[in-house]
Amino acid sequence: MPDEIGIPRVNVPPKSGEYKVVQLDIRGQPYLRFAGEEVSTHAIILDDLASELHKECPTIEVDWLTGVGKHHIPAPESDWYKVHGMGKSKVDVERRKVSLFGGSMDYGLGISPEHLDSVKPLVPDWTFEITTG
Repeated sequence: MPDEIGIPRVNVPPKSGEYKVVQLDIRGQPYLRFAGEEVSTHAIILDDLASELHKECPTIEVDWLTGVGKHHIPAPESDWYKVHGMGKSKVDVERRKVSLFGGSMDYGLGISPEHLDSVKPLVPDWTFEITTG
């Protein structure tokens, strides 16, 4: 269900599978944003969110993991959002269960247990857990 800014606070995917995930606050409220079905990155999740809200993300420069140079990605914090965690998830729609694990190499962030606790009440019919993958 959309919130006062027009997007779901937790956008659990409609299909089971593995998805990247970003934990963030917008205007002081917790959000858990999953990537779409296509292959995605944490930076793309933030870019897509900004586009959906007609906002802009400041950028930071990071080294490519392959060592071939630098690239720009959305900053982990701005005047309208603050990222608390990033990682991957395994979504089991049939069992209504989400397992979160891993982290983001570009951002140097993992899953935030505290932030996860703040979003669990928003989707009481789902079970969320942190695992090792």
